[in-house]
Amino acid sequence: MTWKPEHAEARRKRERSDAEYAAKRKAQSVSDPEARKAYMREYYKSNPEKFKRTPEQREARNAARRAKYAADAEMRMNARAQAKAWQKANQEKRKNQRLMSTHGIDLSDFQDMLAHQNGACAICGHSDQSKPHFFPVVDHCHDRGRIRGLLCMNCNQGLGKFQDSPDILMRAAVYIASHG
Repeated sequence: MTWKPEHAEARRKRERSDAEYAAKRKAQSVSDPEARKAYMREYYKSNPEKFKRTPEQREARNAARRAKYAADAEMRMNARAQAKAWQKANQEKRKNQRLMSTHGIDLSDFQDMLAHQNGACAICGHSDQSKPHFFPVVDHCHDRGRIRGLLCMNCNQGLGKFQDSPDILMRAAVYIASHG
């Protein structure tokens, strides 16, 4: 069921004519959010056909939303502004989401790793956390996907430039030592 303005109007009309319904709605209003949540959970369970979309319905709805997003510049601006505002207001939640989706760890695992490394880069010892895009970043093996530790951006990119190859890194170390 998609929301339509007439549904809201029908609800308001019913509230005006049905005192019991109006009292029930008022009791579940924002003033008692827990009662409202409990009511809505029960309502969703007892009326699943109103809220479950088939895969075809979901795809049609998403296609329409994508088309509107592509065609409507104002909608794009509003969506981006809302996303930025949410990310700014929920920085830890966003970081947790990124860690979970890219590395399969949560923020507490990340904090534990940082504490285990004494709050410093595992290679060079850099520990200034004022620029979170520079330090700490998660270093992982691209072949196995296994997390190796937390590094500063320089060390992480250095490993990447040397293709995570111990042989190349050793040759680089010999080169630097001999050409000091």
